[in-house]
Order: sequence, then C-alpha cells, then structure tokens
Amino acid sequence: MLRVKVRDIDEVGEVIDDAVEAGGDLLRVNRISFGIEDSTVLYDEAREEAMADAYAKAEQMAALAGVRLGKLIYMTDSPATSYRPSYNNWEMSTRLLLDAGDFTPTEISSGGLDVVVNVHIKYAIG
Repeated sequence: MLRVKVRDIDEVGEVIDDAVEAGGDLLRVNRISFGIEDSTVLYDEAREEAMADAYAKAEQMAALAGVRLGKLIYMTDSPATSYRPSYNNWEMSTRLLLDAGDFTPTEISSGGLDVVVNVHIKYAIG
C-alpha cells in the first residue's frame, strides 16, 4: 500500500499513469481523495458567516414571537469538510494497453470542496 500526496491537481493524472506503467497489472488504485492544505482561513470565514446568519435568524424569530433577543447564553460549532466530485466531468480511466501500445492518459476532475461550519447558539429572550 502506498499513499502519495500531490499538491498540483494538474499533475494527478500523470502520477497515476506513471504508477500504473511502473506497476503494471499488479497495481490497483483504490481511492483518490482531495483536501485543503491549510483550511484555517476558510473555516474562520465560514464561522463568521454562520454566526451572522444565526444571529439574523434569531432576531427574526424573536420579532415574530413578539419578544426581544437577549444575551447569548450558549454557542458551539462543528466544522466539517466534504468533497463533492464533479460527476459531469469525472473520468478516471487509467487504461494501459501494453499489447497494442495504445495509451489513454488519465483525466482527473477536481470537483469541489465545501468548507462548512455549523453553529449552535442559544439566546435568552425577554
């Protein structure tokens, strides 16, 4: 088993092709996954947006209930990153036809990564 980290999405297909060529029929590509090297800034931005959204919704709900939004009494967050492959363009066809000498390069579509922060807040009402 081998794990390889490639930082340039345009190089992934070539890395797979080179590995398949070197390993031949004995090689199996089990999984390709994508990630963000440093997601700190993205999570900070997502958290800021989530808190503003939560506050706006709490204000609206308080107004609809005929009460005032009070002091914040509880808050927590749960960050999550999910990968969504771009299925429209997803093609991973590592084909190495040694008999015919024909080769089709592997194409990788990066898809997208969602950085999501769920916030849970409680306000006092008055």
